[in-house]
Amino acid sequence: MANHGLTEHKVATAVWGKRNEGYGPRQVVSKSGAKNWVLRHTLHGRRLEVGFGSYPTVGPADTGTSAVKCRRQVAKGVDPIEARRVKAKRIPVFTACAALYIRGDRHGWQNAKTLGNR
Repeated sequence: MANHGLTEHKVATAVWGKRNEGYGPRQVVSKSGAKNWVLRHTLHGRRLEVGFGSYPTVGPADTGTSAVKCRRQVAKGVDPIEARRVKAKRIPVFTACAALYIRGDRHGWQNAKTLGNR
């Protein structure tokens, strides 16, 4: 699903304001010139905006697939913003992985140097 009318040239030369041409995400340009993509939706009586990224990292052609996924989640009653947060929490950081490894393999270590006791 493409943005009807938001061409690469229009997006690149856009000035401050919001652009929404057609049935898709809108381009929001701040006063500083930063260009972002957002999709407005209503869920449980609340109007929300989901961000898809900034231009030029995310172009007008890339926003269509993200918008379709987002609309499907909203149709199922799932908040896309909260779903993104939950997914991000599932990715463990290095220190958590290292701690799990040490706890699991500590019993096989034999000398004080590998145990960290000097």
